[in-house]
Amino acid sequence: MIKFKYSRIPIASLSLFPCLRRSSTIGKEGPFSRWKNFCPAIVKPMAIVALGATAARSLFGRTVTIAKARGRVLHLADDTAAFVTIHPSWLLRIHDDADKEREYRNFVADLRQAASVLAKQAA
Repeated sequence: MIKFKYSRIPIASLSLFPCLRRSSTIGKEGPFSRWKNFCPAIVKPMAIVALGATAARSLFGRTVTIAKARGRVLHLADDTAAFVTIHPSWLLRIHDDADKEREYRNFVADLRQAASVLAKQAA
């Protein structure tokens, strides 16, 4: 379990970008596009974490490969820091224990990287 120790960071500073249930709506107007445009304007997150390839594609408006984007700080058009990682449900579908442990450690590292960037911005 990850514990965020940065008490000066409001909880809304880290938005976990939800994965779409249906990838066919990407690039089309739909209920999700309202959230994508409206919510960040209200919340003004310091960072957004895209959980999975579908969420990343929705956030950036193009195909994003998790392997290439993972571990990097990306920036949106409004200069909001963005991170891409696996969807946590992927961990449940991995059968090999060693692979599951490795992916879990990578997932935790991704979230810690986002927390680190938030801590620097809040300081």
